[in-house]
Amino acid sequence: MSLYINTETGEYPRHIGDVELNPDLPWATVEPTTPPELSPLQILKELPPELVDGIYYQRWNVLTFTQAEWDEKEANRIAVLSQRRRGLESEIIQIPPAPVTEGE
Repeated sequence: MSLYINTETGEYPRHIGDVELNPDLPWATVEPTTPPELSPLQILKELPPELVDGIYYQRWNVLTFTQAEWDEKEANRIAVLSQRRRGLESEIIQIPPAPVTEGE
């Protein structure tokens, strides 16, 4: 799957559907690059592509955390997921039982 960049606006990542819908815009293919290896306390973020000798290349940024930072980040992630789950559970529609009329 190829990625594209709008060279005028910098919109990235864009996909072939964007190019096909707007063929008159200035698109360029972004050459994929291999992301770096990560340690357990690192996460990978994609940066805007870099233009080198007329070719756009994918770029990566590695964020490294201390164990305490990682633990806090993980605790926050779990709390958010827990809140979402509670929110979904509270949105379940309860259907009341049908009323019973006399003589049934």
